[in-house]
Amino acid sequence: LILLDSLLQEVYLMNSSKTAMRRRALLHQLSSPYLSILLLVLLGLLILIHWSVRDQLHDLQSYNEGRVADTGRTLEMVGKYKSELENLREKLRQKCDPADTHVDKVIPLPHSDLKSDEVIITNVNLKSLLNGPIPCEESCAHHPLLLDHIRSVMDKPSGTNPVLKDVEGIKNQRGQTGQMDLILKYFNNKKKGFFIEAGAWDGEDLSNTIYMETQLAWTGLLVEPNKGVYEILNGKKRNAHSINSCLSIKGYAEKVKFDTADVFGAIEDEKNPNKENLLDLRNRYQNQFRHKDVARESILVQCFPLYSLLLALGNPRVDFMSLDIEGSELDVLKTIPFDKVHIELFLIETAHSNETAITQLMTRNGYEMQPMPPFDHIYFKK
Repeated sequence: LILLDSLLQEVYLMNSSKTAMRRRALLHQLSSPYLSILLLVLLGLLILIHWSVRDQLHDLQSYNEGRVADTGRTLEMVGKYKSELENLREKLRQKCDPADTHVDKVIPLPHSDLKSDEVIITNVNLKSLLNGPIPCEESCAHHPLLLDHIRSVMDKPSGTNPVLKDVEGIKNQRGQTGQMDLILKYFNNKKKGFFIEAGAWDGEDLSNTIYMETQLAWTGLLVEPNKGVYEILNGKKRNAHSINSCLSIKGYAEKVKFDTADVFGAIEDEKNPNKENLLDLRNRYQNQFRHKDVARESILVQCFPLYSLLLALGNPRVDFMSLDIEGSELDVLKTIPFDKVHIELFLIETAHSNETAITQLMTRNGYEMQPMPPFDHIYFKK
């Protein structure tokens, strides 16, 4: 027993010695500087990974909270607009059929063969009337808004004797080439007649109406589109209505380009078959312009139908009309409703227009023709 006990003690001591030796070996390994560095690196990586994951989780949480808030606001706006839409729909339903608001009515669409010129506009404004064409319930030429506007821009007669540069010389002026002698004879020197002069120029030089006004007490309407020259005309204080505009070649009010080439000034009409000859004429005589103080330029001018101008004046009986507008005479004549106006006698410059077409048009409307060389024709009521 003593020996066994001794043996067991020895074994225990040996095991204890081996365990101690393992511990000492492990502690020795752990005390190695390389292992310490490796552990520190691993610890640093773990810390960095932790911070990165924490920041990403925080950003994701903020993003999700924002999305939830945006979705809430969007749903709130949708609900608000939906409520407003329902209110508007209900108001519209009541306006369409106040006696039967509970019935949803379907407004039929126009037929597919409806043409644009069949659409009638009953609520137009002045801007649209001045920049035609637009389809009106009736002819736009006598729309009240247009007529009121014409009256507002038209200068009234002075009520006095005109301020002229040659008061004595005007007593013998009979138009541009003496054609007024025949016209005065036709009217038997009638007094207090009514004229229209389209292409009135400066109101004195080359005027076809100044003699009638100053010597026979006529009055009327002077139409001149060249703004610079019109200011000179207006300064002469003619005892007649006057307006700075052109006569429309389309039958409705519109704005057009106008070449202010002195006495040869004209609408720049690309569809005029004689446009090249007219442009050549304006260029050829540029050095002989009468009012060199008025610059030649291409400007935008408001045009009114002749019929509209007459209606703005109360549609008076016109004894005499002088039409000298450098190539647009035929187009203007086509716009006149001859059955609604009374113009006794026309003096028309035909040198730059289709003379045959003008004569045919005037003949169809009850006029006889009298040549007036070298540039004009006279047309008088049969």
